[in-house]
Amino acid sequence: MKLLIVDDHDINLRVLRAQLEAEGQQVVEAVDGVEALEILRRVPVDGVISDILMPRMDGYRLCMEVRRDPALAALPFILYTSTYNSPSDRKLAESVGADAYIAKPAPCGRLIDAVMAAGKTPRPPAIDAIEPEQPAPLMKQYSEVLIRKLEEKGLELERTHEGLVESRARLSGLIASAMDAIIAVDERQDIVLFNAAAGEMFGCDPEHAMGRPIGDFISMRSGRASALPLAALAREAQRGRTLGREVQAMRADGTTFSIEAKISRLPTSQGDVFTLFIRDVTERLKAEAALAESAAGLKRAQDLAQLSHAIVDAEGLVESGSESFAQLLGMERRSHPRSIAEWVRLVHPDDRARVAELMSKARKEAKRLHFEYRLNSGGKWRNIKHIIEPLEKTPGGSAGIRTFNTLQDITAQKKIEKRILRLNRVYAVLSGINSLIVRVRDREELFRQACRIVVETGGFSKAWIGVVDETCAPVRIVGWAGAEDAFFEDLQQRLQTIGPEIGGVLGRALSGKRPVVCNDIANDVRVLARKKLVASGSSALALLPLVLEDATIGILSIHSPIVGFFDDTEMQLMLKLADDISFALDHLMKSDRIRYLAHHDSLTGLPNRLAFLDALARRLADRGRDAPDLVVMSLDLIRFRRVNETFGRKEGDELLRMVATRLHAQDPSVARLGPDLFGLQLEGRHTATELAREFERLSERCFGEPFVVFGEEIRIGCRIGAAVFPGDGVDAENLLLNAEEALRRAKNTLLPYVFYAPKMNATAAQAFGFESKLRRAMERDEFVLHYQPKVGLVGGRICGAEALIRWQNPEKGLIPPADFISVLEETGLIRAVGRWAVERAIADRNGWLRAGFDPVRIAVNVSPLQLNQPDFVAQIASAVGEAGGGALELEITENVIMDDIDRTIGMLDALRRLDVSVAVDDFGTGYSSLSYIAKLPITSLKIDRTFVAGMTDGPQGFIMVSSIIALAHALGIKVTAEGVETREQAQMLLLLKCDEAQGYHFSRPVPAAEFARMLSLSAPLPQA
Repeated sequence: MKLLIVDDHDINLRVLRAQLEAEGQQVVEAVDGVEALEILRRVPVDGVISDILMPRMDGYRLCMEVRRDPALAALPFILYTSTYNSPSDRKLAESVGADAYIAKPAPCGRLIDAVMAAGKTPRPPAIDAIEPEQPAPLMKQYSEVLIRKLEEKGLELERTHEGLVESRARLSGLIASAMDAIIAVDERQDIVLFNAAAGEMFGCDPEHAMGRPIGDFISMRSGRASALPLAALAREAQRGRTLGREVQAMRADGTTFSIEAKISRLPTSQGDVFTLFIRDVTERLKAEAALAESAAGLKRAQDLAQLSHAIVDAEGLVESGSESFAQLLGMERRSHPRSIAEWVRLVHPDDRARVAELMSKARKEAKRLHFEYRLNSGGKWRNIKHIIEPLEKTPGGSAGIRTFNTLQDITAQKKIEKRILRLNRVYAVLSGINSLIVRVRDREELFRQACRIVVETGGFSKAWIGVVDETCAPVRIVGWAGAEDAFFEDLQQRLQTIGPEIGGVLGRALSGKRPVVCNDIANDVRVLARKKLVASGSSALALLPLVLEDATIGILSIHSPIVGFFDDTEMQLMLKLADDISFALDHLMKSDRIRYLAHHDSLTGLPNRLAFLDALARRLADRGRDAPDLVVMSLDLIRFRRVNETFGRKEGDELLRMVATRLHAQDPSVARLGPDLFGLQLEGRHTATELAREFERLSERCFGEPFVVFGEEIRIGCRIGAAVFPGDGVDAENLLLNAEEALRRAKNTLLPYVFYAPKMNATAAQAFGFESKLRRAMERDEFVLHYQPKVGLVGGRICGAEALIRWQNPEKGLIPPADFISVLEETGLIRAVGRWAVERAIADRNGWLRAGFDPVRIAVNVSPLQLNQPDFVAQIASAVGEAGGGALELEITENVIMDDIDRTIGMLDALRRLDVSVAVDDFGTGYSSLSYIAKLPITSLKIDRTFVAGMTDGPQGFIMVSSIIALAHALGIKVTAEGVETREQAQMLLLLKCDEAQGYHFSRPVPAAEFARMLSLSAPLPQA
């Protein structure tokens, strides 16, 4: 059907047309009755749907005119209105000939059904086709309806006017109180509106601004263009543009600032009015500049770390790569590999199959992998560390996933590691030789063992020692290692064949008394039998003369499998090695029984008083300004005289030898100073408390078990007097005398140990008293845990907590951990207290779960003493129980982790298998490297509070925190910032996408009950 719809309301007209056309009907439109009649007389239609109240001709009149026209009288006519809905309205509609009267809104199908029903109903001829006027009652009814509707319309217009006045008043209030500056100008660009925010922004009273040209406040320029009229700028605004950020505004005092503005045009009877909505963007521009500087700093940090990245899609194609990716490969950016296949072709042949397999595995199994290999970069082999992180699955059902590939050039690091390894081996050789010198008393044994240590410990291919021997010129090989005996026997024959007129490198070393190095044996003609040496694994050698009293007494020959091994650093260590061996030879050749007895006790074999004082004097003379303290101890045996009297002198002497053996096992500095008097030296920075414990440990280890002398079990004890350098004496003699004076006081007071300085005695006693109180605190369950919330920076919700120990002392109240943790660690009580803290934290957390609170992760700090326990992992497994370790996070300081990295990695792996999270505490204050952090099985880093506080002090602190967060996220590690004290710090951390934070800005540590209350509120804490 083709339908004519009539309505003066444009929206109603379009909605009805859309509905009818959606039902497959054709539609013709008219906005009032006059236009509708014109259309009907020239366009055939199947029906009319008309509104009633319209200008010029309403719907009733239109219906009457249709029924009076013989050509239109049979046309279906539907009245469709929302304003005429009374019984009289419906009666009038029936009277004027309408087929149906339907109230808005109504389903479109109902209108169509009404038109179709009217078309099927027979209709009488046109109304009054002969008489021009309608019957009087009908016209009277029509007039009454019109009058009533006009009255209603008048009342509606009156109410609309009142609403308009009220809206205008509200609008004026909104404009006056708006936070943004609002300025309106007329076509002459003179100000006609200047709200309070504009007055505050421009520093001008709004009354004084009225009537002034807008150019007094804003330069109407867009970018570099010339001044534009407001009309042109308004047209730009209609196209979605705003005044650029380069627009400058000027305050009343003459200062300028940057603004961002939107402009709109409003036609009025007085001409166009242009309204500007203005915002001061000075601070925003500064923040954006700072952010850009931060991004540049991050890029510099990545460049320094030699990091690059590439994204590979599920099909193995390289989607994109950083600029540094192509640089790492030594090629132009447009030429970098476009697929894994091209990438793998750059990998070293020995590594290629492994790398291809790992990259394919990462894409297929969505696993995070990290591995190392060699890569061809501009014709050079570089060592690469490669980390693959799985990304989202590619749409379309592909079997693989996209991956984020981080690459780091570790070539220099590998070289350094190799060099450090080489140096460590040489240091190990030095240590082994020095240890050998102390214990070996036979010269031939010294030679053999020294060569063995060089090869086995130092990783050298061969080593031999020859001594100058007139009967076997030029040297006689007396010790060797690294090859079969036949090899060195052949070498000895070759040397004897040359005879005393030896030349080459060996002759130069012997005659010149200086080391000779050959770093490339294969190409050095001076080397005897070089082809045979190369074939046996020697690529470089060093010949070190052994010199005593300005005479060469022998030669040390060391062979390396690495060409160019012996550089200046290695040679300095080699010379030290030769010097040590020479010294040992000197000692062995010159030592005799008389000198030995002059410095040693013949009964026990320990150094005597003279040797003790000499050793002490040398120690004092060699001490630098920063050397640790030195403690001299004088120790005597309790009831030793009764042993002699009861068992006899022979048994007493045997007991002294046994005592000497035990003391020497504990401290090699021990000496026998008198019949039952011994002296010891202890070095290190120790408090009085720590020294007292050292004395106790020494007494327990040496005298805790009885001595069995000729079948008799004898128990004795000891007393100790101690003097500390430099407070109790600055020379060896005074220190020993003062230690002996302290021992006499111990005998008089019957105390087990006494310091020469009375203050140290008091300190030690006080410390032991404090230790006793801590032990009682454990027994009485006086320790409590407080919890400091960890907050997710996005949303401000509690996502975890750190458990912090407190001591609820009955006398002094709540004692902070700084006052007692060090004593717990010194005494070893930290092991038991630490285990209690883990179990208590898990118990509290399980209680909150049972109470219906959301699960949170609880972090507990771990002491180094706890980590060193062999059963530490088993303790944690027992503590978490069947619930699993997902609720627990262990915080371990960076220095503790790096102390024994290999053992730490193994232990952390075991903890992660329990699902226990591991956080590196105080990150940035230790000495760990990114290479180790990437290897560690950790879940999060905690940025130290000093870095958080430094963020607001300057760009360096901001860049440092930004770099830590970015690099941690690149490694898939979560970041927590501690010590967040201000909202500004929290906002910066949120901007840098830090994951979590804790500090007084959010909450102080609170008791468990208070923390449970915070969980029950389920409200966000103070946000960034």
